[in-house]
Amino acid sequence: MKASLSIALVLSAALLSACGGSSKSKQSVAEFSLTPYEGRTVSSDSIVGTWVSVSEGEETYVDDEFTGNYDVAAKEYFTIRESGFGYVKDSCESGFNTVSQINGRIEFGGISGTLINNQKISATSIEEGSGYTRSYSYEMVKISDSTQAFGVVNITEAGNGVITENVSCFQQSSALESYSDSNDTYKLEGYLVRTADYSMIDLQKWSGAYGYTYIYSDGASFDTDYGDTVDFRVSSNSSTAHNISYNGSNNSEDISGTIQIQLPIQ
Repeated sequence: MKASLSIALVLSAALLSACGGSSKSKQSVAEFSLTPYEGRTVSSDSIVGTWVSVSEGEETYVDDEFTGNYDVAAKEYFTIRESGFGYVKDSCESGFNTVSQINGRIEFGGISGTLINNQKISATSIEEGSGYTRSYSYEMVKISDSTQAFGVVNITEAGNGVITENVSCFQQSSALESYSDSNDTYKLEGYLVRTADYSMIDLQKWSGAYGYTYIYSDGASFDTDYGDTVDFRVSSNSSTAHNISYNGSNNSEDISGTIQIQLPIQ
């Protein structure tokens, strides 16, 4: 059975943290911490600036024949900016979310929680529907008053040269997928990038009982499950910097790229 949790579900809305889940899954999913980002001197005048969010989450899907469980941990870098109608949060999934805040409460992208001194956010999101539940919690901290791009993407397409774009949102995730009718598990290493002009790059590497690698970049998708040549490599991965290269090729197109992330010092 091919792992079926899409990145949109893995990282629904932003980053995830939840209640419950099997101990086996929780021990197998990478954890992210806000500790390296705390203690910085930032303005409390407004929420404008660069933020880091870390979280974990759980999603459950019930079918007639089995139940699917997804345990997720993720980290996201994003900016909150002023706009003509208030504030917007750069989003890796949808481009941007309108921010609503009143009396110490804040909401954006389906997430709601407590805003502390315009410098920290503690939030949750619970969604239930026919045959599924999704439960997430989020801890976020402002690390800089800057709203400048904190990364750059270079994309090379056969016949189109090199495209360079600034990064407005970066997301790193780890997920474990399991089913009630099998002891098989599937583990995800994922990266999601949104550029300033709202282009998206989605990198997924699944391993375990069934493995495959998937890339979506600049409107083109590549999947080893369909016989495409696909790979991505992480050459550096710290609390403030990430360097990733990727490439995809099939019978109709070729693409390669680099992602360079560097968070502001202050």
